[in-house]
Amino acid sequence: MNFKILSFNWHEPYLCLLARIGYEFLIVEPEITPGQYRRWDENMRPVPENVQLISKTTAREMLELGEFDLIIAHNIKDLLEVKDYSLPKIIVFHNCLTTEIKLAKDKVTRKDYLDKIDILLEGVHKVFISEKKRQDWGLNGDVILPGLDVSEYGGYSGDREVVLQVGNMLQERDLMMGYSLSKKIVRDHPLTIMGMNPNIPGSRLSRGFQDLLEHFRSSRVFINTTVEEFEDGYNLSMLEAMATGMPVVSSWNKSSPIEDGKNGYVSKDLEYLNRHIDFLLRNPKEAMRLGGKARETVQEKFPLKRFLQSWRKVIEKSVLEFLERTGINLQKSTQLFKDKIRKNILMDFVSYPATTAHFLERAFRQKHNVKTCGSQINDKIIKLWNLEALNWEITPQDIFRGNATPLQQVMAELPEGWQPDFYLWVETGLSDIPVDLSEHELPKVCFLIDTHIHFERHLEIAGNFDFVFLAQKAYVQPMMQAGIKNV
Repeated sequence: MNFKILSFNWHEPYLCLLARIGYEFLIVEPEITPGQYRRWDENMRPVPENVQLISKTTAREMLELGEFDLIIAHNIKDLLEVKDYSLPKIIVFHNCLTTEIKLAKDKVTRKDYLDKIDILLEGVHKVFISEKKRQDWGLNGDVILPGLDVSEYGGYSGDREVVLQVGNMLQERDLMMGYSLSKKIVRDHPLTIMGMNPNIPGSRLSRGFQDLLEHFRSSRVFINTTVEEFEDGYNLSMLEAMATGMPVVSSWNKSSPIEDGKNGYVSKDLEYLNRHIDFLLRNPKEAMRLGGKARETVQEKFPLKRFLQSWRKVIEKSVLEFLERTGINLQKSTQLFKDKIRKNILMDFVSYPATTAHFLERAFRQKHNVKTCGSQINDKIIKLWNLEALNWEITPQDIFRGNATPLQQVMAELPEGWQPDFYLWVETGLSDIPVDLSEHELPKVCFLIDTHIHFERHLEIAGNFDFVFLAQKAYVQPMMQAGIKNV
């Protein structure tokens, strides 16, 4: 199946990895501040062939038309944008919650934040880019480590006796990126910094991915200082450097893939790390040897194949869980009525916001899967009943059913795999029950409103249903005395 997936442009390198799954991706360039958008930066990565960049307006138009199969969000802001749309949703947690709160100057407590977003996360499949992220958020979900194909990298020479540092907003995110720590390690050694760093003199954006790749290949050693309290011991840039065959010198972090002296150097001792940068700058053969081992580490611990397989499984699982949650049983599994938390309810009434049925539908949709059938009130009835002053929008039912339309026709128009757990007919004074109602074996329920006016007619209607609800308690006993059960 070729899914059409909506996502958001926050992480070009990661989105390019996702695109390799092979599905069709439509990426919104989000609005950061009024009138300012986060455009796709081709200095980071070219736009993949199966990726199309769209505006928020276009995305909403397509959402309204039901053109997407799945949404992948990369933060809570993304989920807010799509909260009103019923689709399978996945959120990727790229950062620790602890880090996000600290970067925001502790303006909210952890508990308050989680309480506020709880409703947004309901029914959303969660993916964490590392075990550290999952543990920090304290939520259930899948861990999918980044993956690279090392055959697409390689070519390391290390000809330039220079240290390479890669990252965006290193100074502004010092608490997680450890920029101040890196300065203590590198000191006076020649250093090239690549990334969006407006407050670091000499730092520049790459002129495309090939430019970045050439720096990985030609620079002697890569410096990483991600801080253990707030970040993993690696990021995608570091893994790409390793995949190229570049040795890494890193400050201590328990999740670092670097083993001291085997595929790079890692230590809490800053003086030790400074000496080994000096050593590697003077010893290109040792840099080549360590870089080769680093490349093997990426191949073993961060394979692209596992990344893609894991993502395909998560996407398929998310879609199936959504379908089950919304009442579509593609697996044809059997579940007892009493065991189903979310029931499939087929409601039948004439659409008009001023009816009891309208409020019943709204209430049921909070906890259950509802499909509606019936017609709409027309202008003639609105005028006859003196309802013009209300001026409420009248929305069509999911499936049209006129008085002469049999229930069998409605059943045939339900989504594939969507079987109602019960049928609910609500009196509006404008419709009749289906002529073939008795031919269907599903539980049948009715809600009768104006029994004080139409008692005899309601007795006749009630005889067609397994369960009868009345708006007026005074008529429960008379109904039961007339032979109607389950009133």
